[in-house]
Amino acid sequence: MQALNNNFADFMHIFTRVNTRLSTGRNIQHSGHRLIKDYKAATAVKTGYTRASGFSGAMIAEKRSNRIIVVVFGGKSTKTRNAQMIKLAELGFGELQK
Repeated sequence: MQALNNNFADFMHIFTRVNTRLSTGRNIQHSGHRLIKDYKAATAVKTGYTRASGFSGAMIAEKRSNRIIVVVFGGKSTKTRNAQMIKLAELGFGELQK
């Protein structure tokens, strides 16, 4: 995510989308991007699923001018993956405050 931010900043808006309107007019909500709505510190999210690794995701989060990157592999569901990503982000921000 940091490499994308550094090298392709013009495309970072793709990872902040909550939904997409297709050419047919149909709206699609991106399940991983619920983090953008549910976790105020999330500024960019990319999620995915494969049978081998389960539900995975990468997130950039910002609080009080601190930016961290969280990466999670092996989630059992989107709900558990998202909860783990938020938990790790909050742990990271907590460590930065020490």
